[in-house]
Amino acid sequence: MASERQSARRSIRSGEQDEPELTDALAFSLQKQLELARENNRHKEELQRGDLGSFGKFLGGPNQAAMSSAVIVAILCIGAAIACVFVSVARPAASALLDKVVTGFFTLGSTAVGFVVGSRNHKPK
Repeated sequence: MASERQSARRSIRSGEQDEPELTDALAFSLQKQLELARENNRHKEELQRGDLGSFGKFLGGPNQAAMSSAVIVAILCIGAAIACVFVSVARPAASALLDKVVTGFFTLGSTAVGFVVGSRNHKPK
């Protein structure tokens, strides 16, 4: 009786197990749990991709869509304003009209940049 107790204490202290079947069963169960977790995550990702739609795939999820749209608008508006400046240099006759267009583009672009910078500092609760 004492020898069984001593061998049990030794196996607990040493961390070794003399039962290879138990070790195999634990390894098998851990592997199955890992496979199940991977399948659940893959399924969640697939559902999210299906919910996004065509614009959602391009702009991101609901949390990122506003930011992505604002960045795109800012880049397009500032690029269009710069293009209008070059056109007004090439054609001085249209410079009065292009001056107003450039002002509008810079206004819209700077508003979008302000939204992007302001929303970075704002953390939703």
